[in-house]
Amino acid sequence: MNLSYQTVKRLLHLGFWVGFVLIASLLVGNFAGFWPSLGRTMVMAIFHAILVYTNLWWLLPRYFDHKRYLTYAVGLVVVLGLVVMARMWTDDWMLYQINNPDSPLLPFKGTTFHVLSTLFSSIIMLAVFTPLHWLDDWYQKKQAQQQLENQRLEAELKFLKAQVNPHFLFNTLNNIYALAFTDSPQAAPMILQLSDMMRYMLYESEAAEVPLSKEIAYLRNFISLQQLKTEEPQAISFEVGGEVSGVKIAPLLLVPLFENAFKHGNLEEDGWLKAKLSLEANTLTFSIQNTIGQNHQKDEVGGIGLQNLQQRLQLLYPDRHDIQVKSSDGIFEVLIRIKQAIPQ
Repeated sequence: MNLSYQTVKRLLHLGFWVGFVLIASLLVGNFAGFWPSLGRTMVMAIFHAILVYTNLWWLLPRYFDHKRYLTYAVGLVVVLGLVVMARMWTDDWMLYQINNPDSPLLPFKGTTFHVLSTLFSSIIMLAVFTPLHWLDDWYQKKQAQQQLENQRLEAELKFLKAQVNPHFLFNTLNNIYALAFTDSPQAAPMILQLSDMMRYMLYESEAAEVPLSKEIAYLRNFISLQQLKTEEPQAISFEVGGEVSGVKIAPLLLVPLFENAFKHGNLEEDGWLKAKLSLEANTLTFSIQNTIGQNHQKDEVGGIGLQNLQQRLQLLYPDRHDIQVKSSDGIFEVLIRIKQAIPQ
């Protein structure tokens, strides 16, 4: 059960006052008895609470937080004086008037020690609770900043994820158009596979995380869809190792790497593409390698898709991921590790 911050704060305050009354009653009860001490301690706690929460809920937010320090100081002294006098009068009444009910109501007649001890205990309570106001204010501002940051990250993630869908759809529709224009029998299978993939992209991928098994199925469909464009089979492999059931991942996270491989890679003739996904030691590892043409530049091979992926990894798995990009000897390679990707 997750309690809200306000609920936890109220419970802590309540626990403090209950503990204060019980401990003080036990200490004083050694001299005057527990039950008489309990009554006096409860009254003392009430006056302390009046002082403390008048300061927390009225004086501090109304004057101190608005830099009206002199007004705050005067108000605090007045409230402190009134509470101390009221508490001392109540103490006198409880000690004398109850035992002498026929006597007239006595005016305040506390001793110097009584005055100083009452004033000291009140100041101690203020010293204990006043810093909580600034601590609470700091926490509230931190929570508000975190909420704004979460909203910003969520909006950015939606924007980055939205970039994947139109990019893929645009490329695939161009391919289907070319096949349909030539009356190719491959057009109908491509449309059917595209329909299945779009269903996943439009409905299931809206979640923050999806089952890894479904993401893998989507990637396999993507590969099959791309292979329908060529008459000759391509040297493409996609291996999966480890138990994927129960594991979740951000949707459409890895597809840009396959898009780049098919778009910028050289998969004709002796070209190839090798991808491997494995789960081990609480870490998801994904690698993809493909041959590229000699005239392709590194920035061209990476493209917008790789930049998109890097941004999403930083937003989704901060301090939990590692990405390495290499391009040499006609081979382009990307290696990704995501820690704590496997549920405990």
